Amino acid sequence: MRLFAKKQSKKGKNMNIFVADVDSVIYDGTGKKTELLKHVSLVLESGVSLCVQMEDIDFVLFPVKTYIGRVAVGLRKSDMPLDVVLAAVEKVVLQFRKYPKYVKELASKLTAWTGKRIVGVSSTPEEHRLFVRKMLSPVALEIINIGQDDLYVFPPTDLPAVKYGKLAVSEACENSCECVRQALVVERYAVGSGLLRYGDFFEYDVHISVERGDISTVRARLCSSSVEEFADKLKIGVEAAYKEQLRVEKKYLLMFDMGIDCYLFSRGVSEMRTDG
Repeated sequence: MRLFAKKQSKKGKNMNIFVADVDSVIYDGTGKKTELLKHVSLVLESGVSLCVQMEDIDFVLFPVKTYIGRVAVGLRKSDMPLDVVLAAVEKVVLQFRKYPKYVKELASKLTAWTGKRIVGVSSTPEEHRLFVRKMLSPVALEIINIGQDDLYVFPPTDLPAVKYGKLAVSEACENSCECVRQALVVERYAVGSGLLRYGDFFEYDVHISVERGDISTVRARLCSSSVEEFADKLKIGVEAAYKEQLRVEKKYLLMFDMGIDCYLFSRGVSEMRTDG
């Protein structure tokens, strides 16, 4: 099956479907993701449907081609009409965030992750690095050396002021990839030293410049309420527009569905216009 969206659905109630690709679970409304995930590779590699029985309930897994590639969709047999299922998958895919490989690799290093956590990236002069580690260790759940910088995991609590260097921290959330991304965004774009939070970006000086070749794309997406509207502005197909959005998001590590990130995109466009 090939999935092309005509109109992005509004956010609604939870859907009793399971959607996954080869790397991760994209969405689970069945409560059976651990069991269904075992069969995803077979379904995607074979390209055929598979019936799985769990607790006397028949589930069916089948492949669907989407904007992000082929995914496996699972649901209870005869649970929903096919057109309803495809509309639900469309909604899930358009809301799915694809993180760059290096973000996922950093997130995979974090072992102290249960519930909501905060991620921090500390960029500190080498002569003060050990001092900062000692200062933060009483509140840190985990400290990982990632080369020139240190990666921290904190509980969702107040953090001490940092005297040396820069500690870029995320908001508290359950998604480790999103926390890593937010911390890296602060590290990359926030100007200053000390404790800098993703949620306080509007209070900081920022340094970001959108490349000239990306300005029209960024402007069009910022002025669009959906991928479909974005495609209309660029006069390209929806699938091509979605891939273009992913390209830009990956390049700048910013997401068009996040208000702070859109603010940073707009600042980057403004800086480029001023410089030009």
